[in-house]
Amino acid sequence: MRKAASIIAAAGLFAAVPLAAQDEQPARVHVVRPGETLWDIARA
Repeated sequence: MRKAASIIAAAGLFAAVPLAAQDEQPARVHVVRPGETLWDIARA
């Protein structure tokens, strides 16, 4: 039973790692203007 508990605890830690790695970033919205290239958008 002790081994099962340690496996469950390890699985819980591994499941939480991707959530902790995500940074909260504000959403950036870019309005594409006619004639604008991907290069222009990347530099903005």
